[in-house]
Amino acid sequence: MIQPFIEAFFDEPTSTISYLVGDPVTRIAAVIDPVLDFDLPSGLADTR
Repeated sequence: MIQPFIEAFFDEPTSTISYLVGDPVTRIAAVIDPVLDFDLPSGLADTR
């Protein structure tokens, strides 16, 4: 059985760790906990 690949990315401004998880055979992947930089005073969000 081939193991999925898992890579973590740290976004310093939001202190968020996002993960890329994928199947190397099918090349299907998903992002887990993507960064959503939400600014409370303005009510705006940015996904950079």
